[in-house]
Amino acid sequence: MSLFVFGYFALLIAGSSLAAYYERRDVFRVLFTVTLASLVFGLIWGQTAFWAVTVIAILLAGAAGLGYSFRAYMVMLLPEKAERFMKSAQVTASFGLLVIIITLILAIFADAVAPYGEREIVGDV
Repeated sequence: MSLFVFGYFALLIAGSSLAAYYERRDVFRVLFTVTLASLVFGLIWGQTAFWAVTVIAILLAGAAGLGYSFRAYMVMLLPEKAERFMKSAQVTASFGLLVIIITLILAIFADAVAPYGEREIVGDV
């Protein structure tokens, strides 16, 4: 086993232990589930599975952080009544709202984002 695998499990176990000590059940549940899943996937597929789980965890953490930051930003911008509604929204709902807004902006400015048609790039069939 490589140093990456030992460090990987050391961080997961340390994080799980700290979450259990500070009684953060939701964080503990996620970290310990990732630890157990990594053990099973690692036994089956080897070190590649650890890298895959790490990348997936980083992407999910980034999405959660982006959703939380967007919710905090919207709370600052919105009037009081909408602010209360936004504060009570879940982080996943905030992230979904952000994705919808980005999609709408891309749809409005589609000609600027992709100025050429398919046939101009690929050619005739």
